Amino acid sequence: MDMAPYIGPPTSRAGARQPDMYDLTGVVHHIGQTTNKGHYVAFVRLPGQWWRRYDDAKVTEVVASQALTKNALILSYTRRSG
Repeated sequence: MDMAPYIGPPTSRAGARQPDMYDLTGVVHHIGQTTNKGHYVAFVRLPGQWWRRYDDAKVTEVVASQALTKNALILSYTRRSG
């Protein structure tokens, strides 16, 4: 995701602009009818196309389509380096 249109001017001391490209690296799902009732599951992206699903003590590897659904509540992005 290119965030350049939404980020202000450079803030580094040298004035060099840092990369404004971000990758989706985490997703939190809520499973239930309300936020007061239900269950939360976290997905973390591994190198490549695989994701890891954290559901309490159970951890499984899944494909991206399982993490990227309408149940996504929180999305976490990591800035690309370089």
